[in-house]
Amino acid sequence: MSQYSTTLFKTFIVNMIFYSKNIFTPILISNAMGLKYLGAYNQILATINLLIPLSLLSLDSAYTRFSPSNNRGKDHGEYFTLLLAIFLSTISLFLIYLCLSNFLLNQFFKDENSFENPLRYASLLIISEPLFLMTSAYFRANLITKHYNSHQIIYAILFILNTGATFYHQDLCTMFILQFLFTIILILTANILIIKKSVNWRINFKFLRKCLFFSAPIILLPVINWIINSSDIYFITYYLNLETTGIYSTCYTLSMVIMFIYSPFYVYLIPKLKILFENDLKNDLNKLFSLSFFYPLYISFPITICIYLNSDAIVSFITGERITGTRHITLILLISYMLFYSASTFSALLKLSQKTKHIMLSNILAMSFNILANFYLIPILGMMGAAISTLASFLLMLIYTKIVLKSNSIHKLNYLKFIYSIILCFIIYWIADTCLGYNNESLSVSVKLLINFLVIATALGLFIKLKIIDIDELKAIKT
Repeated sequence: MSQYSTTLFKTFIVNMIFYSKNIFTPILISNAMGLKYLGAYNQILATINLLIPLSLLSLDSAYTRFSPSNNRGKDHGEYFTLLLAIFLSTISLFLIYLCLSNFLLNQFFKDENSFENPLRYASLLIISEPLFLMTSAYFRANLITKHYNSHQIIYAILFILNTGATFYHQDLCTMFILQFLFTIILILTANILIIKKSVNWRINFKFLRKCLFFSAPIILLPVINWIINSSDIYFITYYLNLETTGIYSTCYTLSMVIMFIYSPFYVYLIPKLKILFENDLKNDLNKLFSLSFFYPLYISFPITICIYLNSDAIVSFITGERITGTRHITLILLISYMLFYSASTFSALLKLSQKTKHIMLSNILAMSFNILANFYLIPILGMMGAAISTLASFLLMLIYTKIVLKSNSIHKLNYLKFIYSIILCFIIYWIADTCLGYNNESLSVSVKLLINFLVIATALGLFIKLKIIDIDELKAIKT
């Protein structure tokens, strides 16, 4: 097995652990406090998730692009300079959030005072999470996979334990405070015991200017991404209710399995492409890009079908209530995120060539459509309107980035392989449904899980056998 395929496998396992927290959290909160509190938690988190990436100023992306250690150069204060800049940014946004907390409470929680303290304590995450992300960016940019994987696993385990404490105390305030504390401890440990040995702890204004020049066109990108990804939560809460927000956010969580599939390919994509780009290894760069674009899609197809068929059962299990009618919503969101991460893979090349303004423009286009579509469709179609708005927005983003990169020497899409893979998935499902009674309500959960596993394993096995997924090509990748 090549070094690249080994890295993919390890990152896959790490992400499986890391993103498991997104499944455990809604289960525990919903069962401990009810669907209304799950909706409130996701509403608060949607606000925090706007400010966390905004406070990064896209400096984590700039560091990944210009990391001196990645070029076998010495650190002259580059990392510390960006870490300090991000810390000052987090303090500013932390204070702004506190000033706006009463407005948010009145606007989205209908003056329900029970959510006042969780709303305020959640502000602590605005300080801790960006620093954690920048620390992770150091390990990722310098391809220090061992420490990056350990960093992610420890965070995920602590997060799940913290959610368990929330289940016991039935208090969202406890959850936010403990998350802040363990994240800060994790950041300090990583920086003092590991990173300190490799970096120069001084301010490098020249590097800061270089990074800000790179990130300036995309500093507001987190705001735009947040609007696309989270504005539907606000629209649903405003037009409908918190219970519906809880259901929709659970469907949204299921669709994030696409992130779990893409992350092993994407997490080191830019650092690896950067090495090939700077060494003028165009053929290897094209192979790596093509693999990173196609393979996650092929893996996503059978998994998407299985989640679609089991959506109602999974959402009911997570929320603790019997929920129906979520299949098509979940399917649309799953397809949406395939489009989004396909566009993100194209954006990696734009970052590489420092054409970041086109990334911004593609997101502005998607955001504008998303707001208008949510405003019009959610009052009429409810959750389905939000899902359709997301799908159309990400499709526009993908089309724009593909047009911009048309002149680049990247592999063309092999539509024949796409068609083969989709047809195979449906044939396998039809066989399972006909022979085993897949949708039979009398089947136990364990039997259905086994059938799901067989559907996914058979599909991936056929993909490998038919060279849709070429293992030899994967092994041949060297960076």
